[in-house]
Amino acid sequence: MVLINIGASGLRLYRPALTWARLLQSRRPAERSFRESEERHAAHVPRRRPQPSKVTIAGTAANRWEPADASVKPGGTVTFRVASGATHPVVSGDGSDPQGDNRFDDSGCALANMTKVGDSCQVKFPKAGTYPYFCQVHVSLGMKGVITVGGSAAGGGATTTSAAGAGGSVVEPPSAAAPPSSGRPAIYWAGWGLFALGALLALGLIALYVRFWPGFTRPKS
Repeated sequence: MVLINIGASGLRLYRPALTWARLLQSRRPAERSFRESEERHAAHVPRRRPQPSKVTIAGTAANRWEPADASVKPGGTVTFRVASGATHPVVSGDGSDPQGDNRFDDSGCALANMTKVGDSCQVKFPKAGTYPYFCQVHVSLGMKGVITVGGSAAGGGATTTSAAGAGGSVVEPPSAAAPPSSGRPAIYWAGWGLFALGALLALGLIALYVRFWPGFTRPKS
C-alpha cells in the first residue's frame, strides 16, 4: 500500500515501514512450501528393508526356484526345500560346471537328501557376497538362482560390479587443459596503433602545409 501526501512541500510518496512481523509473514509461505516439497520427496524414496536371518527357497514341479533370488544377512541361513516335483539337489555355482564351484558348503543338499517332496537342507552363509546356485538335475531347464549376503535387501539379489572387473573400459576424467599463452597485453598493441595513427596525421599535415601554405615557395624546375 502506498500513501500519497500532497502538501506545501509538494508530492510525497510514503511506504509503510517494513517490520519484523511483516518479514516473518512473507517468509512463512516459502518455508511451508519447502517443507511440503521435502515431505513429498521423502514419501517417494523407497525404504531399505533389513535383510532377514533366515530364508526358505522352494523347488517346484515347474523346475523353478521360488524365489530364485534371495537376500540374507551375513551369518544367516537359507533353507532349500523340495516343495513339489522331486529331485532338486542344490549345487554351488552358476551351472557352467556340473560339479559346482564350492563357494558355499552344499554337502547337505546332495542328491540323496533332496529326492522327494518334503526333503530340505540348510546352508549357512557367514560372509557377505553373491552366491549363485543351481539344481544339479534341472540346470539345463534354467533352474538357477542367486543368494545375496549383505548389502541392500531392496536390490532383490542384484550385484554391482566395477567396469574394470566386467571387462569394460574405465573412463578417466579429462585432465585440465593448459592455459593459452597470454601473449602481449592489449595495451601494447593499442599503443602501437596510436603511434601509427599519429605518424599518419603528421605526414598529412606536412603535405597540407607544403601544398597550401602561402608563404611556402616551392623551387621552380
